[in-house]
Amino acid sequence: MLKPYREYLKQYLELVDEINLKYVQDGKVTVFGEGAEKGFVGAFGALLKLRNVLGVFDEFADDDPLPEKLLQDMQSVYLDISDKLKNQAKAEKSNIVDDLVFEIELIRQVEVGVDYILELVAKAHGGNGEDRTAYDRIRRAVASSPQLRDKADLIFEFVARMGVSPGGSRLEEGGPEERRRRVDDAWHDYLGEQVERELDGIIAEERLKPEQTRKVISIAFDGEGVPETGTLVRDCMPRMSRFAKGNAYIEQRHRVIHKLQAFYDKFKTLVRSYPLDETGSSE
Repeated sequence: MLKPYREYLKQYLELVDEINLKYVQDGKVTVFGEGAEKGFVGAFGALLKLRNVLGVFDEFADDDPLPEKLLQDMQSVYLDISDKLKNQAKAEKSNIVDDLVFEIELIRQVEVGVDYILELVAKAHGGNGEDRTAYDRIRRAVASSPQLRDKADLIFEFVARMGVSPGGSRLEEGGPEERRRRVDDAWHDYLGEQVERELDGIIAEERLKPEQTRKVISIAFDGEGVPETGTLVRDCMPRMSRFAKGNAYIEQRHRVIHKLQAFYDKFKTLVRSYPLDETGSSE
């Protein structure tokens, strides 16, 4: 049962003040040291939970004092700490994150997708001040998104191709719908190019059979990942005895599955199916 709105808002405002006091300097989120990281994770996690509850109240939109830009910066730092500690735990084979709860799913509920990025690019092409602010807005959106941050290189290469940079953006003719259509078409072509380039790289590195490898990837996108059982992966590998010295076959099979799964994980939120067709990209 929900408590009165004002009670939740009071707790939220207190947390905003605490985070601003401890972790924000000159408008930038600043967190140094393990103790500060744990403190920030706890405070911002609590803030996310309160925002989730307050979101059901219409009044919250007017009462929220936290600027979107600062919220995105906080989310970016929060995700940086999460990634850092998880990678450290994996390297050290320890459980250093057990006492920290990361509310990543709460961020996923409100995070932006590729469609938002493409809309910012299209708006930048139209001027009206959007051309000067688009790059920074895109940077913050990508950094604060669990879904997009691991695709930053891919996204920013596209953004650069579209003439959007920290110094401003290329202006183009046409109305909003026409500019957006051109951006969507360019994204679809770019995504298809990147998918094929990366897959060709894996095929070359592992000397895989192209047709059979593409069949594996097509099945991966139709399902929920690269099949680890059965003969599909074996069929795309070069001929090799299963009993080769040093378990070379088993080692390569594991390596191929890992690379193809990583490829699928990178593109699964961007691509609906493989090979891409006119509706293959997912925005």
